[in-house]
Amino acid sequence: MKKNVIWQFTFCVLLMFITSALSNAHCINHLPQDASSKLERVSFHYVIFKNSLTNPDAPNDGFRNMKVLLDVDAFSEANLKELFRVISKAFPEPERLNLMVYTSVKQVYTPEYTHSNAPTPPEYFYHHMAVYNRGKENEFFRYTLTPTSRELKTVIIRGRDAF
Repeated sequence: MKKNVIWQFTFCVLLMFITSALSNAHCINHLPQDASSKLERVSFHYVIFKNSLTNPDAPNDGFRNMKVLLDVDAFSEANLKELFRVISKAFPEPERLNLMVYTSVKQVYTPEYTHSNAPTPPEYFYHHMAVYNRGKENEFFRYTLTPTSRELKTVIIRGRDAF
């Protein structure tokens, strides 16, 4: 019992450091100054740890690429809908938005593995994840039904499944 409490405390401290580092990281990656004030409050915890723009000078040709770490206990279709609504509203431009949601730090590439030839993290497919796409005509997301399954459910918000 005492070992379990020590482990939980250690994990919480580690998570605070990671959250702090990731929060600082999202401020560097093209996060508009007023964007965080546009994010509505939600009933669960998440961290935006990547927010980059392709072609920031030509918004019609570019897109926003975001990555989020979501509390695994909050992973549900309803919470994903709310998360995507809140983020999409806070980041209306450019029109195209791609957003990946992870539920474990073990799914996230560490800085030394961010290049295109990096191997997939070993536990990438052992945790829940979701992907959201917003475009001119279509808006939808896919998410894993179980952590270890690659079976995905698609939820169409607007338009049709573009793939």
